[in-house]
Amino acid sequence: MNISTRLLDIISIIISFACIVHCLFFPALLILLPTFLSSINNELVHIILLVFIYPISIYAIYFGFKKHHNKALFFQAILGIFFLTLALFMHGASILNFELEALFTIIGALILGHAHLKNLRSNMIPFKPTS
Repeated sequence: MNISTRLLDIISIIISFACIVHCLFFPALLILLPTFLSSINNELVHIILLVFIYPISIYAIYFGFKKHHNKALFFQAILGIFFLTLALFMHGASILNFELEALFTIIGALILGHAHLKNLRSNMIPFKPTS
């Protein structure tokens, strides 16, 4: 596994975390700072994050898969991307007063972030000190 694939896994984990932070804290920020944040389009934030998620995640997971051949990890990443994409279409839908957009984003981000963490760990080359 080359350094760029490791870096992409780490970036993907950070982006997944950013999705979770966005979903959990954005509503609170809207209440605290209504004039500043009212102009930010929530769907636009999701689209921007997905623009980064698709190429970075697919590249990192694909090249990780070529090395470790873990199909379950590959499909876990695809499932996470699917939930994140599905969240984009759930704007306004809710179940038991919980927005499905936030629910699917959190689930997708956790699944995808976990897949990248496993991909990163399964492709780590153990450090061998030279003598």
